[in-house]
Amino acid sequence: FSASGRRALPAVHVSKAGAALQADRHESLLHVGADGEVRVWVGMPNRVTCRLACSARAIAHDGVALHHADLLDGAPLLILSSGAFLYRESVQAWVNLGNDSYLGSSYVSSLSEPLHVLDKLSAIQQQREAARLDAGGSAAHAIRLAALPSDEQRLITLCHTEHQMASAFCIGSAAEYRRWLRLYALNLAQQQAVRKIHELCDELIGPIDQSQPPPPSPLLPQSAPSQPVQAQVWQPHILGLCKRQLLRELVLPALSTNRALQRLTLEYTETLECMPQA
Repeated sequence: FSASGRRALPAVHVSKAGAALQADRHESLLHVGADGEVRVWVGMPNRVTCRLACSARAIAHDGVALHHADLLDGAPLLILSSGAFLYRESVQAWVNLGNDSYLGSSYVSSLSEPLHVLDKLSAIQQQREAARLDAGGSAAHAIRLAALPSDEQRLITLCHTEHQMASAFCIGSAAEYRRWLRLYALNLAQQQAVRKIHELCDELIGPIDQSQPPPPSPLLPQSAPSQPVQAQVWQPHILGLCKRQLLRELVLPALSTNRALQRLTLEYTETLECMPQA
């Protein structure tokens, strides 16, 4: 329909029943069918094109309720009782931006704020928390969390900060990525996770000679010599933030809170002083 309510297209039959319909200011329309089929049309209402067609059956199984559907930078975002999911065309899969996995984290709060004052990831996760509370079971969660051992809570907290960093990067929220990076470094320092500390610092500081590729990640399988892969060039910025500045201003000060890591932080500090600001 047009802005005045005039029909611009004949009736469109997509699924037997609709579960959600949402438009944005960029002339895009999201439709979620009760059968789990998801479509995004652009160019509404006169130059309509189906830009995306996918299925949410993998995440919307029996017993899962749809709380809210929206478009985030043109991508479908579904807030379900089981979690918040964003569809990424690059991997043709739903990315989980928040569920019950990290309820035992020290950084999870049940306090709510107006959505308009929150950054993107915080707003999404607050909506998801509202969906969880609507589904009930909050008392059982509270009892289980009260009995959580401190060692397990520290592990959940560390995993939570890693998840938040990855989620902030996924949706392009630089401010939240910066905030969670600092908290991640603080938790690494607290737990003296030396291997992860080295991995993080090496990723941020990059190669001394930028013409050389960064060292291979220990988390990725190495390719066989018979199947050479083009080396990945180190990028000095992430979400518009200078990596070496993040290391200098956020990560190393957080690591220095543990005196046992003093030598490690000094080595990276001295290396940074010999390198140009990327």
